[in-house]
Amino acid sequence: MNAKPVFISYSHAEGEIVQRLKDDLQAHHVPIWLDHENLTPGTPNWGIAIEQSIQAAQAVVYVASPTAKHSNFVIHELDLADHYRIPIYPFWVKGTNWLEVAPFGRSRAQYIDARTEYHLTFQHLLRLLDASPPISQADQPLKASPAVLAPVVYSGHSDAVSRVAWSPDSEYLVSSSRDHTVQVWQSTTGQRALTYAGHQGFVIEADWSPDGTRIASCSADAQVWDAYTGQIYCTYRRHRKHLWGVTWSPDSAWVASCGNDNTVQVWHSVSGERALKYTGHTGYINNIAWSPDGTRIASCSNDGTVQIWNATTGTTLVTYKGHQGNIWGITWSPDSKFLVSGSTDCSAQVWQAASGQHLLTYKGHHRLIWGVTWSPSGTYIASCSNDRTVQVWRVSDGQSVATYRGHKNGVTGVSWAPDGTRIASGGDDHTVHVWQAP
Repeated sequence: MNAKPVFISYSHAEGEIVQRLKDDLQAHHVPIWLDHENLTPGTPNWGIAIEQSIQAAQAVVYVASPTAKHSNFVIHELDLADHYRIPIYPFWVKGTNWLEVAPFGRSRAQYIDARTEYHLTFQHLLRLLDASPPISQADQPLKASPAVLAPVVYSGHSDAVSRVAWSPDSEYLVSSSRDHTVQVWQSTTGQRALTYAGHQGFVIEADWSPDGTRIASCSADAQVWDAYTGQIYCTYRRHRKHLWGVTWSPDSAWVASCGNDNTVQVWHSVSGERALKYTGHTGYINNIAWSPDGTRIASCSNDGTVQIWNATTGTTLVTYKGHQGNIWGITWSPDSKFLVSGSTDCSAQVWQAASGQHLLTYKGHHRLIWGVTWSPSGTYIASCSNDRTVQVWRVSDGQSVATYRGHKNGVTGVSWAPDGTRIASGGDDHTVHVWQAP
């Protein structure tokens, strides 16, 4: 059994059910965290305590009920779980239909219906928490698809891999992780070239500069360092809260960073001088992408929007509102004319960058989508999900052309090699897989 605690998110109106769930989990030696038991009287900031507890949890069990759906505390806890990439297992205890208890953006989430056969469904929950085969066939431990060649598997990290990025020449990969490191390694052999340990917390993203010389990475701060020696060039600390994304300008002169302070900040990659602060979002900003033509930046957020804005002036150009949940993945087409975004609503959507016009919705995943990447040819998109798959599909009609099933847990990052031949994916199983693109 996983030694990390299980965080129980619930409405106090369901206190009796929660007490039973707590007693049953503890009887099976599952450590748990409950706000009314684990918050020490006099805790100066209970909000920080809850955030730290979710960050340290193996999973969040959402005790689903109509009152829990409308609890601001529960909504915030589930958003934190999304941000820290902690699995959420909805345990449905009250209500006549799932929409009555599903928080915004989670109507398509998989759930355990515990309203009648509690004992049976509790056993299903136990198996999920023990990382045993889950309850639906779609969630069974997945093997590599016979249509995809055996991958290079990199196992250098000791905790979940958050995102991956290629060097411009497709020779190397950089992976960021919850183990507080960024690692650079050879894409064909998996041989590690460098471990960068300059951050003090978990690292969400590392991005290779287009000129191939430097890497920008983000944690509580953003840092720019030499891609081959690890020598640090710049540390940027002007965000007020944790960072969630970094992206380079095409000329490698500027870096944009985003985070929990609801801002995107553009700054010089050597001096750290800030050129622009974008404040158009009303929620945490989960990811950003600089357009290949260098003129615009796209940012996606927990406010349910993707916003495109002028990279020089900060003027908002387009606001896209097609998703029904938090948006985690965003990337431009190679010609800068289109974007694809991935969301907790389990969909990936393709739309026009100039107008925001929706063109296509891909619904092949059955759990939230963490990341999306466009093929260099512009013909295909690959999306990665908590359903443990990476799916490759045609931009023209949304037709699935390949599914990679090599990961043993949720897939949190995906990147297509600049030479178009391979795809890299990283996940909660602590590994990065490099496999042949279709």
